[in-house]
Amino acid sequence: MPKLAALFLLTASLGFGQSTYTPQEMPLHSVPDFIQFGDRAQHQMLHSSVLLKNTGTATVSIVGVQTDCGCTVGTLRRKILAPGEQTELDISVDTRDFRGLVIRKVTLTLNTGQMLQIPIQMQVNPRSEEHTSEL
Repeated sequence: MPKLAALFLLTASLGFGQSTYTPQEMPLHSVPDFIQFGDRAQHQMLHSSVLLKNTGTATVSIVGVQTDCGCTVGTLRRKILAPGEQTELDISVDTRDFRGLVIRKVTLTLNTGQMLQIPIQMQVNPRSEEHTSEL
């Protein structure tokens, strides 16, 4: 029993079992915070951009840009932003042979380990024979 009491005192003094983690506020914000392409045809290359702004008090480095599909590409103009600075993220999506509601996302990873996701949504409609013959 004395060993158990000693172990309890040791863990209590080291802070085990106490949550000292405080989530950091996300320093990077996008405007807009999502992209809505609306109704689109198949086999189109769509382009848009979002403005990324560092609203935090420290310099932020964007260390990764990932997309959830090979049809989507995110290209940063700048990777390092001091407080108050901003840059653009160019986003391209190929509608390919998709049909119906399509949702994709671009995920930015910061040097702090935080991630910012930017959802992309569109309704892809099959091309009609009428539109295909005009190409």
